[in-house]
Amino acid sequence: MGVKIEPEISLAAYAEGKRNALTWYDLLPGDGVAITSIGDERTAEEIAARMLDGESFADSRALDVLTAKLINDNQLSGPLETWISLTSEISRRMAANLNPGGDRALRMRYQRLVYCLRTIIERSIEIDPESHGLTEWILPGTKPWDQLRCARGQWWITSDEQNIHFMDDQGGERHWSIGLPTQLDALGTEAVAVGSLYSNGATIFENGDWSYLAHDAPVVLVFELDRRRLFLDFHGKIWFDRPRSLFLDCNVRQVHFARRFDASVYLLNNGDFGQITIADLGQRTTRRVAVAPLEVCNDLVKLEQTHFLIDKQQGGIFKYDLDWNFEERILRFGRQFGEIMDPVSIRYHKGRLQVVSWLNGKVTEVDAF
Repeated sequence: MGVKIEPEISLAAYAEGKRNALTWYDLLPGDGVAITSIGDERTAEEIAARMLDGESFADSRALDVLTAKLINDNQLSGPLETWISLTSEISRRMAANLNPGGDRALRMRYQRLVYCLRTIIERSIEIDPESHGLTEWILPGTKPWDQLRCARGQWWITSDEQNIHFMDDQGGERHWSIGLPTQLDALGTEAVAVGSLYSNGATIFENGDWSYLAHDAPVVLVFELDRRRLFLDFHGKIWFDRPRSLFLDCNVRQVHFARRFDASVYLLNNGDFGQITIADLGQRTTRRVAVAPLEVCNDLVKLEQTHFLIDKQQGGIFKYDLDWNFEERILRFGRQFGEIMDPVSIRYHKGRLQVVSWLNGKVTEVDAF
């Protein structure tokens, strides 16, 4: 749940609010809130034109003013293609500031502006619920990170004090508070690994209890290969657990999320705009793959002939063939039915794709297409 927003808020209060990711992005165009005391007579279109000329991209006030005007106007004037270009450039700059040495305050302003732009731009994308069997529900908890269905029930991760949750098939629930988890992965049919991009090491639920996989960096992914347990850390290094030794240095700056499918590990760095890295476990090699028109990949699913990716910036589900040729996109960014906001997890379950949106806690489910 977000914070309560008053019908009016001054630009100073809006711009200088606490940069807490749990509340920073709550206000969007169409919410019926007016931002007052802006003190800038230029139109949103005029500010955008200056940005595209390269004059104001790092100007915090210009970013705040443009965001405020979008919230107030709830529409765009001028060619839509211009706004799409601006949004993509701001998104690229957001991603760049996720890399080491980036400016967090500037990055969060970029991201808030992208969300406001996307909210308006993507209204032009048609949604046909009937064609994909679209259904939705809310995942219990605040700002969820991942969910996983297993043989005995469902796991999910939230941003609450009790942040790891399990519900068995009879509806019984259990909850734990362990570190700052962000990712769930099955280990065989019984065990579950909980990774993180914030907390060092990882935790594993096995034989009815938790154990800790110690490491001097966050462990994003834990998996098994040829009956040995391996893990991938935030710095892009894959290790054998016992005895501890380096399996592969994937040569990436950082890893925010990762998945293992077959003989490959997919490394997702939110700072690597329009790219993902794939580690071949058999060859112990890596390669970067361009995934345009997707901008920032948060998660993916690999099926027999298809990859399905989700985009942090645009929402939606993007479909590629096995050679990474883009084929189709469905759904759009936003809060309404059939809309996705900052998707963080995509899973395949019984012929359906399930996407978790971080910003509003919604699970959106469609037929695999």
